[in-house]
Amino acid sequence: MYRLESGVSEAGFKECLEGSGQLLILCTEEARTGRGNFQGGWQLFAFNPETERWATLNLFRPRRGVTPPRIIKTVNGVCSFIIDAGFPAGIIPFKVGSGVEASKAGDVRYISRVVFD
Repeated sequence: MYRLESGVSEAGFKECLEGSGQLLILCTEEARTGRGNFQGGWQLFAFNPETERWATLNLFRPRRGVTPPRIIKTVNGVCSFIIDAGFPAGIIPFKVGSGVEASKAGDVRYISRVVFD
């Protein structure tokens, strides 16, 4: 079970990743092929070692007063984020509700059903 905290900006997210080196990728929309790329939906979470909770990556602009989580819509987008964050490898889940927990040390764990507290 994953304990969540409020979402953070991209700068705050990268700070959490630097401190913990742990990333959770959650599939929110099943992957399908289209236009030369797998499309779907993926939400990213970084472990915050100070609170021992997972923070979601939020969009940088509020919509109607609410800052929603950022959903990445292509496998290329997820891979780009993983590479830019300094991870040596990555596995991307393709079924809705499944996830992958990865560390900068290269450890990867597939979770068939991600459950939040």
